[in-house]
Amino acid sequence: QIYKDIRELIKGAKKVTFIVGNEYISAEKQLESVFAFLDYVGKDKLHVFLNTLDKTNISGVFKAGLGTDGAGVDKFLTDLEDGKVKFIISAGFYPYDTYGHYKKLMKFVNKADLLVIDLFENRFTKLAKYVVPVTSQLEDEYSYITLDGRLIKTSPVISVRGEALSDVMFLSKLMGKLGTPIPDNNRDFFNIFVSGRNGISNIKFDEIDGALIINKENQVNDSVYNYREMQKGTKEIFVNAKYHNGIITTYAAVKCDDEECKRDYYFEPNLQIVAGPDACFDGVCSINTDIAKGVVLIPKNR
Repeated sequence: QIYKDIRELIKGAKKVTFIVGNEYISAEKQLESVFAFLDYVGKDKLHVFLNTLDKTNISGVFKAGLGTDGAGVDKFLTDLEDGKVKFIISAGFYPYDTYGHYKKLMKFVNKADLLVIDLFENRFTKLAKYVVPVTSQLEDEYSYITLDGRLIKTSPVISVRGEALSDVMFLSKLMGKLGTPIPDNNRDFFNIFVSGRNGISNIKFDEIDGALIINKENQVNDSVYNYREMQKGTKEIFVNAKYHNGIITTYAAVKCDDEECKRDYYFEPNLQIVAGPDACFDGVCSINTDIAKGVVLIPKNR
């Protein structure tokens, strides 16, 4: 009945929006199935396709063609394992030690010298040979592409203290030493390397007002998909921990002492594994009937 209802809803809708979460991407072994469903809806009815991954500016990364080349990632990890990668620069990257590429990266990253450009401590800063602290998003101008495809920018709200550098400032100094100079500020970098590329209009950084929609072409009716029944058994899905995913967000609590109250922030994620009926992982079984049968939800940073 639910499939009949969905067909009727699509038939009567003027436009349809797809929202695909990172839990789905983690769980689904046939990712092409969602694109086959998009084909069924059709180009005329498609309003927008939202990929709600949990990383900042993930839309900008995909637009630049980064992170979508699985073969390139596999080659990098193979070269790293074989000792062919000598030096890695990581900027704002927070690796989990949970599954897939993350697992292999964390296993072999010590085979290369690691330089980390970051604001917060994480697993990489503990392994790094060099750590360069940088300014936060509150101290500089940045541009982002939102999940719904709008180009926006931020303005600094606090002043930079001391001699702290932004990501671009540091990379500019580094590239200058390597003989390939790049601008040392986000405005000039955007105007030279971002404007007019990857669906972004040929505008200047100062013209970004949050209203610009990135040009996009939806590829519909191109999916190659043949349904196959999956093997029965427990399916492990990696999700963000409650309150905090081990990156930079916080869970706030108000504490009162002698009639004076203050808000304290904690970086203490809830790492509870949640399992549905007929599912078991690490000694945890069937504790939540709201979770689908055979499914286990595991915090990524566990």
